[in-house]
Amino acid sequence: MMTAAQTPTPHPLPPETEVQLRHDLATRLEHAPLDALILALRQTCETGLGVWLVPGQATDRALRPATHLVEISIFGAQGTGLTVEEAARNWRRAALNLTEGDAE
Repeated sequence: MMTAAQTPTPHPLPPETEVQLRHDLATRLEHAPLDALILALRQTCETGLGVWLVPGQATDRALRPATHLVEISIFGAQGTGLTVEEAARNWRRAALNLTEGDAE
């Protein structure tokens, strides 16, 4: 099993597919407890559909974050924070905001 900092590069998706997947994931996780949100985001990244970078956990220099922040990027939405919890909450907020914008 890969560590959180060793997630593979995400697979490129057609823009309309990325929008639909982001909408589905964001709405499914909108009211999820924090531990369930973190687990779902991490598993999504581990399948190659996103990037999960945690400072200090990367063994490969190419996978080290460029900052001291935790970085989560899935389906065009990014969340960063000083902790995994903060980054996950910020990812959810960004994904929901993008989803609202997609509907307009």
